[in-house]
Amino acid sequence: MAFTNTWFLNQEPIHKKFISKKEQTILEIGAFEGRSTLFFLDHLEGDNSRLDTIDPFPSSDNTCPVYPELYNIFIKNVSPHPNFNKLTVYRDYSQNILPTFLLDQKKYDYILIDGSHLAKDVLFDAMMCFKLLKPGGIIFFDDYEWWGKGQNDPTLPKIGIDAFTSVFKDELKIVQKDYHLVITKVRE
Repeated sequence: MAFTNTWFLNQEPIHKKFISKKEQTILEIGAFEGRSTLFFLDHLEGDNSRLDTIDPFPSSDNTCPVYPELYNIFIKNVSPHPNFNKLTVYRDYSQNILPTFLLDQKKYDYILIDGSHLAKDVLFDAMMCFKLLKPGGIIFFDDYEWWGKGQNDPTLPKIGIDAFTSVFKDELKIVQKDYHLVITKVRE
């Protein structure tokens, strides 16, 4: 396996608090080299479990270093996993894919939002994913306290996440709030 970073290793202990090995549906927005994808594949049991991953695997991105061969590295890293057949990769931007998931009436038990770091994109992902989340399900936001260009940067993920949690405050419960923010859906 070829990994150039350890970003996901900071998330992993928190995911372990909220996810267990069981039959479930998981949505991952932002896969990079596949370290988080492998973690989620490890937590799928049963014939009906599945993992849907959305990532455009772009060759350039303003929020993180990305390189042209990223998709090939991702596939090389995740394809040996025994649950690889439960993975569907959507190689596109979440803004293009999530509306189709709503039309297809997909539902998820667990969602990771770790794609774009722009507030408007994170807000869009959060709103769409909340509609896709089953009651009692979890949404895990990475980089809630990421400062990017500075605390007053109006594009920070925190701004989009805070707008989402304010609007949906009666339908969700915040279960962890630090560098990562984790919510559960308490009702439709």
